[in-house]
Amino acid sequence: MTINSHPSEATLLAYAAGTLPAGASLALAAHLGFCKACRKPIAAWEGAAGTLLDSLPDCEMAENALAEAMARVSETQGPAKRAVPPKPKLSGIDLPPALLAAGIGKRRWIAPGIWRMGVPAASHAPAETYLLRLGAGRRIPFHGHGGSEMICVLKGSFSDASGRYQAGDFVEIDEATEHQPLAGPEGECICIIASESPPRMHGLIGWFLKSLAGG
Repeated sequence: MTINSHPSEATLLAYAAGTLPAGASLALAAHLGFCKACRKPIAAWEGAAGTLLDSLPDCEMAENALAEAMARVSETQGPAKRAVPPKPKLSGIDLPPALLAAGIGKRRWIAPGIWRMGVPAASHAPAETYLLRLGAGRRIPFHGHGGSEMICVLKGSFSDASGRYQAGDFVEIDEATEHQPLAGPEGECICIIASESPPRMHGLIGWFLKSLAGG
């Protein structure tokens, strides 16, 4: 598999440092599942960080440090175990483990051949993270963005004025970008999308689709 579109070095560094927002981290984790080339620098940076930690001088822990840590864990978990969300069944695709662990909401059809499934744990208004499916040859109405957007193609392909993107490709979009993605003719296209804010849909059709998606 040839991957032609990768995250910027700044985005990879932020991921390795743990400073990327939750949704963007999920999208990048999906890309890393496809891309060995991007896994290499992250492994190197994480190894360097581990070496640095090992070189720091030892320090004594407070006598009650363990008890306090366990108390915080108990407070975070609560008295009852969280229900494990059912794994969504998508034909012909294995969802990334990080995405499955985060949990995915119900499928919502927003137009013929187009649906989305939200990732509530990584969606904190106005930011939103979701899976989007376009049937073969389906097009999203022309729209802009109120902030950055990160996309990883999980299956199929789509194209816009900037080029064609296929499974494994990672696309970073800024707020100046306006486009009209079109799914390839070979089959459905499924992507994970992490946006800083909902898209700015243009035209009556775009407004109607946005209202169906809950935007």
